[in-house]
Amino acid sequence: MLNNSQIFRAALIVLLGFLASGVLGFVRTGAFSATFGASAELDAFYAAQRIPELLFTLVAGGALGSSFIPVFTRYLNKHDMDHAWKLASATMTLSAAAAGILALILAILAPILVPVLLVPGKPADQQALTTSLTQMMLITTVIFSISGLTMGILNAHQNFTYPALAASMYNLGMIIGALVIAPNLAPAANQTGDANVYGLAVGAILGAILHFMVQVPGLVHVRARLRWLFNWRVEGVREVLTLMAPRVLGLAVVQINFLVNVAFASTMVEG
Repeated sequence: MLNNSQIFRAALIVLLGFLASGVLGFVRTGAFSATFGASAELDAFYAAQRIPELLFTLVAGGALGSSFIPVFTRYLNKHDMDHAWKLASATMTLSAAAAGILALILAILAPILVPVLLVPGKPADQQALTTSLTQMMLITTVIFSISGLTMGILNAHQNFTYPALAASMYNLGMIIGALVIAPNLAPAANQTGDANVYGLAVGAILGAILHFMVQVPGLVHVRARLRWLFNWRVEGVREVLTLMAPRVLGLAVVQINFLVNVAFASTMVEG
């Protein structure tokens, strides 16, 4: 149980992490605009982000972690460390496998879904670019399925610093993509300007990796005993899934609304 001083410290850490992420979010937007301006390529990237970001919100944005924490904490409080880490390992493996399968299915269906849902009415080359960027960034879903769970593990151990830094690291990766990677890649066919928009997709993948890597010191500190364990029969896994279902539904409704807005916006002029 946290005392008042610990609660204040935890709240302050989370607040500072939120503010840092917000500042880097503004920097990220400025970096995108400075590199690509108001271009069809940047519009394609923003549209391509929608599906990966929807999945990011579901797994790293709270649904997975908030469902996992109470179940995991119960075993920690019982000092049943073996089962606590068994639950964490099974949840991590199953969520990564599910994310991988979902990402593969969406990548296969992207040539059908993206032109209809994300960029209806746009030229064929922009639809193809958006599709390709979407397929490329779907790999982040698997990374975030693991990273989102590690955030829950650290929060359950009352270690809030590293999870608070994670969102900032994601933005940092995309800033690097915009200012370093994209300008140093040769522009692809039919792209205007001197920068390659695929650099932004690489930056998003880098950001996802940094989102996880910044938490590794915390996992070492709590002596995490994670391993690959593909077993949905582990006690507690079904409870995590039961708690997660309504959270996923609520977040999905909000994100689907964003997809509708993107589809509407795609009928407007570029930029």
